[in-house]
Amino acid sequence: MVVQVDPPSPVSRAVSSPCDVCHDFQPVESNPRAGPIDRMFNLYNTHVDNLRDECPRCSLLKTIFLRLQSSLLAEYDEFEPINREGTQSSGIWVAPKSDGTVLARCTWDMQLKKRDEQGDTYFYREVHIHPATESEIPKSLKMKKLHNTHWSPKSEGSIQFVKDLLQTCEAGQGDHHHCRSEHDPSLPTRVIRIDPEDESLSLYEPQPGETGAYVALSHCWGPPNRQPIRTTRETISQMRASVPESELSCVFRDTIWLCKQLGVQYVWIDSLCIIQDDAGDWEIESAKMADYYSQAHLTVAAESSMNGTISFLQESPDRWQRMIYSAPDQDGHPLTFAFQEHFSNEVFHRGPYNYWKDGHNILPTRAWTLQESILSRRIVRFTLSDIIWECQSTSEHYDSSRVLGIGDLNIRQALYALRNLEATDEERRDGADSVWESLVRMYSTRAITYDLDKLPAFSGIAASLAPIFQGRYFAGIWEAHLPRGLGWTTRRLESHEPSRCAVGQYIAPSWSWASLPQAMAVDFISRVGEDLEPDFHPKVLEAFCDRSDKAPFGRVRSGYILLEAPIFEVMLTCESSSNRGVKYKLDFGPEYGEGDLTDEFYEDCLLAEEYGFAKRATKDSRVEYQKDPSTFRATAWVLWLYKCTETQLCGIVLGLDELAEGFERVGYISAGGVTAETLPKNPVRRQLKLV
Repeated sequence: MVVQVDPPSPVSRAVSSPCDVCHDFQPVESNPRAGPIDRMFNLYNTHVDNLRDECPRCSLLKTIFLRLQSSLLAEYDEFEPINREGTQSSGIWVAPKSDGTVLARCTWDMQLKKRDEQGDTYFYREVHIHPATESEIPKSLKMKKLHNTHWSPKSEGSIQFVKDLLQTCEAGQGDHHHCRSEHDPSLPTRVIRIDPEDESLSLYEPQPGETGAYVALSHCWGPPNRQPIRTTRETISQMRASVPESELSCVFRDTIWLCKQLGVQYVWIDSLCIIQDDAGDWEIESAKMADYYSQAHLTVAAESSMNGTISFLQESPDRWQRMIYSAPDQDGHPLTFAFQEHFSNEVFHRGPYNYWKDGHNILPTRAWTLQESILSRRIVRFTLSDIIWECQSTSEHYDSSRVLGIGDLNIRQALYALRNLEATDEERRDGADSVWESLVRMYSTRAITYDLDKLPAFSGIAASLAPIFQGRYFAGIWEAHLPRGLGWTTRRLESHEPSRCAVGQYIAPSWSWASLPQAMAVDFISRVGEDLEPDFHPKVLEAFCDRSDKAPFGRVRSGYILLEAPIFEVMLTCESSSNRGVKYKLDFGPEYGEGDLTDEFYEDCLLAEEYGFAKRATKDSRVEYQKDPSTFRATAWVLWLYKCTETQLCGIVLGLDELAEGFERVGYISAGGVTAETLPKNPVRRQLKLV
């Protein structure tokens, strides 16, 4: 929780010593009364019961804590606070800054009311506080009573915030010299046109080379029963004549309204500007989305709209409103603060579920929106509690007291630097490798409605980095990264997360991270370590993906990699795991010598056995062994890829896909304790086909 308040005045210090609980929000580093633990973590840690009613800042913190706790318990009514004798199940962290900004966080340890499982849950919530400005203080404000400011993203101040930043950014003023464009870009194949005279809407198809400023929308379509209006082959003629505003979703109407306020005549919305039931048009236009977002005058992100029926310009609900609170100091003079909880909420649960309810933005969880966000020249995000501006130079919040987030901004600036700044080829490649792996990690955790869209939804990012890698692209892996690029690994967001079945339909070759089930985190360590000795080093003979020339970074129909390398037969077995259901183990054959070889195996998904061989399990596979894991036995093979350290090898584990006449990747292995005596002597190299 971030709190902004004025530092205590010298006069108030002369009258009384600082509060020994909240320390009058004095920064830890300048507080001689701060303890060693305070200084170690640069914050004060206290409990609501310790807060003093006569202290205005303590009174503020207590009011905030009880307000947040009330909404937390209402939202998560299946939980209850933990009552441990001699310990406290909640707390307040306060980290003041020298400019008067204070980071404060309210925390709770809670447990499920139904004790069907072990493990507790840790919740935290944050707010930002600053001294209320004169314009924020209502005339009717009562002491120690909360006052709702009824903020709306549609307010005059909110829209002016966007207008001012857009003007500054487009003019290249101050730090925005990277943001300015010398001329308007070519318009997309289709845009929604706002008639300057009567403000009527129509689907407009510009002439080749026609230029203009346009807004692009980043939004969540929602479930099938909440899908927005779409352009189809049947409706396109009607849409060219007129787009009935009454039939538009709330999100679309908000976007049109905002375009009118900003004086922008054109807007690009995917469902309206791509013919949704025309596979050819969808393939061509989806491949252009990187250009559409990167060249847009502004991208508007409806961050908190779960679907089109939820307006992103509506007045914020009470929970997310900026609240005004006043309490008297020792002399009876009011100290007035403004505080606001922002749209983020996290909970870490050591059990079979991760609880995310209404306290997070929807777009950062969706696959398509990553490239829409990262590739946009400038983007304005509308959340329930704030307006966030990001461009190639800066990030700003409408709530100026809020600590700025830097995740997407750093990636966007890194992409700009890679494409535009002077650097050696080696520096550019190293930077591109790092950015690529970061983007794949971010993307892999996101959900997608249609599994077939997994590669298309990332194709814009791939296209933007293609000039740097300058090689062929194989379903999410660059030719320059082979063979090490095969060494990605799954990363569970929670240690208890069970393995899931593989995707039933063909999305990508098994050696590509894109073949994994959606929202399954991927990690890389392949840039660490050294190549293997020549006898063990895998040599790429051939690589191929069957894809469309119109969308070279999009969907693939098939793919394979032909390698020359030794592979080593292992036996995959299984044992029960109390928190994950099953745990797989590898047993190496007799060709591995004496030694303390230890291995960690990370399955790509739930596994099955077919004709004695390991394979990825789909929903149609027989996996009865989960009831008795000791019954699972399947033959597999290890293909070593590289050395992580002098005594640690990393590789992939393969099953046999008889139908495709090749080997299917089923997992990743990291083995330690490797010595010259451990490895097989004179390994037999062979050609193998990975599918």
